[in-house]
Amino acid sequence: MTRYIKATFPTGHIMIELLQTPVVDKWLSVYHAYKKLNVPSVINENQICTYGIPYRKKLSQSVEGINIKQEAVRKINNSIDNANSLIEGEKFPYRAYDDMPWMHTNRIHRCFTTGAFTEHSWQHNLTQEQLLKCKTMGSQEVRHYVWENTTPQYKVLDRIKFDWEIHVINNQVHIYEDNNHSIIAQETINNYVNKYNKPLTASKFDIRWDKDFTFTDDKTCLRHEFCKPEFLETVTYEEMLSSFPDNYEDCNVTIHKSIGGKDYETCYSQYDDAMEADIRNIEHINGSMTVYLNNDHHKFFTGTRFYQWAKSYGLRDEMFLNVPIGKIVDNTIDVNAENNILSVEVL
Repeated sequence: MTRYIKATFPTGHIMIELLQTPVVDKWLSVYHAYKKLNVPSVINENQICTYGIPYRKKLSQSVEGINIKQEAVRKINNSIDNANSLIEGEKFPYRAYDDMPWMHTNRIHRCFTTGAFTEHSWQHNLTQEQLLKCKTMGSQEVRHYVWENTTPQYKVLDRIKFDWEIHVINNQVHIYEDNNHSIIAQETINNYVNKYNKPLTASKFDIRWDKDFTFTDDKTCLRHEFCKPEFLETVTYEEMLSSFPDNYEDCNVTIHKSIGGKDYETCYSQYDDAMEADIRNIEHINGSMTVYLNNDHHKFFTGTRFYQWAKSYGLRDEMFLNVPIGKIVDNTIDVNAENNILSVEVL
């Protein structure tokens, strides 16, 4: 039986035909778990390769952007000090500072992911062969593999407090990054515009759960009750592969990313290393989705220098492309109007 999602807005609706795949089955399971709690959905308009848009460049150089980054630096270092006081062994290897380049924010962020994966190390010692093996594992399997194959560097004295401090580090690094501009992202947007003679402006939006209900009060991380399996499903590598249909280019609704590390688009824009174990196209399924009002995403991810970059790592397409859940079959909304989400329902 064909399944549909209807998203209703003040100016109309979008009807989405869902795929018959393992990812969609788990997506629906999580979606219904959230709906049972009456958690509202919100819409977040965005753009492909968002770190390259002109606004980011202006923001990164503005007084507002600089002040936000300076405060993020202070909070990162404060939580690094707090995390160090909660362990025995090797201390956090880096400090945050003003005007950090992408390479340094990547280092700090990877200490977070490695610490979260292993609970005993800031930096892994995995070989390139082992990292490539991680690409063919499900998300839970990857975390266990990194834990099992990384040399312990410290012992945590208070797990709950330690987890909180490293999540503050993660959140503040993202706040710092969100006020930065990426030249490679800007150049890739230009690459797309020149090739297809059309802009990427307002090319996508996310329909996700309202963080006022699901996150901690300061929006650092998910509330504990939403970290349970019924709200964060995972898939095996084989399930992920089998969720890519032959007509993938027709699918313009995808899983909204819920990744402890980064997806490949973010990795690319932030000059990160796509071989790292925390770079994935899917980790958790949280019942949220990303909607592309046209097929710009397929052209962008397969027809620009992004695709050449991803393939240079020896990755098959299904490893780095967005994981689909369906396609738009009816769209009556006014894309030029402000569209707050009114309702989302499975038909």
